[in-house]
Amino acid sequence: MHKSSFFKYIRIRPLDVVILTIFAAVLFFSILALRNTPERDPVLIIDSPFGQYIYELDKDREVKIKGLIGISVIKIENGKAKFDSSPCPNQTCVSGAPISKNFEWLACMPNQVFIHIEDRDVPHAGGAGRKNNSGSSSNRTDGKLGANENKKAGDVKSADGVDAMSF
Repeated sequence: MHKSSFFKYIRIRPLDVVILTIFAAVLFFSILALRNTPERDPVLIIDSPFGQYIYELDKDREVKIKGLIGISVIKIENGKAKFDSSPCPNQTCVSGAPISKNFEWLACMPNQVFIHIEDRDVPHAGGAGRKNNSGSSSNRTDGKLGANENKKAGDVKSADGVDAMSF
């Protein structure tokens, strides 16, 4: 019988079998781990000098965020977020493409407002969580102030009535 010319030069040794078995096991467990990862919703995280705010991307809204030189307006629409307006002189942030995927980001450097997308477990109340300047986190998503959160003068409300400034 005539063997194929390709298999004529292949010799499988015991170490080849061990390496192939390890590779197959790693591949199998990687696929298994990815399949069992819980679904996580992408959220928009907005960092400014005055706090951090988290918004779900499934609700269209316009958010006003106070930065160092003024108010930046971020528009969330159709699961994407972008700067709608900002007080910066060059408007590079406004001309950036909308973001919607994990690890995508946009920034207004003069106003020091940074937005990025993360896959994160969030309560489904449709609002914004916030982190105050003292570093303690408030996971509220209903837009209401907690007992230890005091409003500061000059706070701005977003278009949907949710406070968009740090407390």
